[in-house]
Amino acid sequence: MTLSLTGTAQASFVAKSVGKFGFQSGLVAGVFATTRCGLQKYRKRNDPLNTLIAGAVAGAAVAAQTRNWNNIIGVACLVSAFSVAADHISRAN
Repeated sequence: MTLSLTGTAQASFVAKSVGKFGFQSGLVAGVFATTRCGLQKYRKRNDPLNTLIAGAVAGAAVAAQTRNWNNIIGVACLVSAFSVAADHISRAN
């Protein structure tokens, strides 16, 4: 789909897109951080399992808007895997 917007219409479209994706990114980060910290406090451990669960919850929260269980489970697994990989890399350095 090609939008041929110029001037104010293009600037408005870009601003709305940035706002939408910024909000979604903030939502994922907030859900992830809150869940991970809550799990660490509850379990009294700082291990990859907290990251795995928090990634799944954050991914599911974002994908829930689709109301499609296949999407929710897929995104939850994907975000969870990337979260654990990033956590592993950050611990190694």
